[in-house]
Amino acid sequence: MNHALTRAAIAAALTFAATGAQAADKIKVGFMLPYSGTFAALGNAIENGFKLYVAEQGGKLGGREIEYFKVDD
Repeated sequence: MNHALTRAAIAAALTFAATGAQAADKIKVGFMLPYSGTFAALGNAIENGFKLYVAEQGGKLGGREIEYFKVDD
């Protein structure tokens, strides 16, 4: 069992090392919310709430810029 835990830790470390080279890339955040119809106000409120949170954190998440996408469900 200890060997499995060690292998998992090594795999996690290698994954983080591989993604470190891409740290300058933007984080892509997608919103699939109701932007039309009866619940359009709710979709806009959810998006605005998330963007407000990001703005309160300095406009970045994990030190990386954010790129937003919107899709009307």
